[in-house]
Amino acid sequence: MKLSVSLSIIIPVLLFFGVENGLAQRDTGKRFFMRNPFLVNPASAGYFDDFNITLVTDQTTGKLKSGNARYITAVQYALNKSNLGFGGTMDYFKRGMFETIQIDVAMAYKLRINKDLLTAFGADVGLINNNYSVSGLNTQVNTLDPTLSSQYYSGSNLKIGLGASLVSYNLDIGLSIPKLFVSGEALNFLSTFYGSYAFELNGRNLMLRPGIYTNYFFGNLFNYEGSLNLLFQNAFWLQLGYGARNWAQGGFGFYHKQIEIGYNFEIVPNSSKVYLGSFHSILLSYYLKGNRSIAFLRPLRFKNYSK
Repeated sequence: MKLSVSLSIIIPVLLFFGVENGLAQRDTGKRFFMRNPFLVNPASAGYFDDFNITLVTDQTTGKLKSGNARYITAVQYALNKSNLGFGGTMDYFKRGMFETIQIDVAMAYKLRINKDLLTAFGADVGLINNNYSVSGLNTQVNTLDPTLSSQYYSGSNLKIGLGASLVSYNLDIGLSIPKLFVSGEALNFLSTFYGSYAFELNGRNLMLRPGIYTNYFFGNLFNYEGSLNLLFQNAFWLQLGYGARNWAQGGFGFYHKQIEIGYNFEIVPNSSKVYLGSFHSILLSYYLKGNRSIAFLRPLRFKNYSK
């Protein structure tokens, strides 16, 4: 009986890590990094002028990942008179019987190179709580068995991350090490690099913005993707992309007054991997000042606006 119960724990754990490694080429929940780079980089705390709050959810339809979901809340504020940006994130990530809650606070210093270009450096500190629920096990398992009290994937840890960026209305480049230090864990130097450049069409009314996104971990470039983004006066955008392990994605969004809404859909267009299902990501963002101006840069102007 003990052996069968132990196997009931070990097998889900192995499946979890096997599936996570197999899907590691997709950075769950971070799909809208081009709309809000603070989702992936502490150097972007205070990225927007004044106050912004962004909500992101990531859901899947695949049977293998049924019940998995991610919810991220990111709040930021730019303190213009001191070139400082502040922010905080709360990240809830559920993967089968495993759950992770991460809460971070971040601060960034912006160094303006000129009126249209700035560089930023930032850090965040927070807590990561990992847990698992035995309610996710098969109903035939005796949940009172003491072998189920393993602390293998449970507990809270201190976490520190760093980041840097170079930002203008056309250029956005960032590098972050979100887990530079995690107490109780060996350093792994997981890093995220992203970059994009907007080509102006018809003045700035229409922009074509190709972008890249990568994750580097333990000597492997395990996630990489490219995308093409079409932006019309920052009020409407379309995105198409393709990445590692054949993940294809497309999305669109609307921005009006103080509210932005975005949707993204991802699939693996390979019949042999249909079991992975598809992913749906939703963005909801609120801008206190009613515009998406980047903090510490002069406002973006369009062709039909006065200079």
